[in-house]
Amino acid sequence: MGAGLFGLAISAIPSPHDVLVFWVGNFSSPWAVIAFFAGWAQRSAVRAAVAGAMVGAATVVGFSASF
Repeated sequence: MGAGLFGLAISAIPSPHDVLVFWVGNFSSPWAVIAFFAGWAQRSAVRAAVAGAMVGAATVVGFSASF
């Protein structure tokens, strides 16, 4: 749920119309860190991989929910 809310919050950041301006919503590190910590909290490698993938998917779904 938290990852989905993060994705939704990031999608709310307005993007500039100028393509040369860096858009803060495209930072990739928070997306990767959230998935990493979800996997790190698991005890087995399989569960870690599944948790990381699910959290990554939840951030994408949350990001896309505002469109």
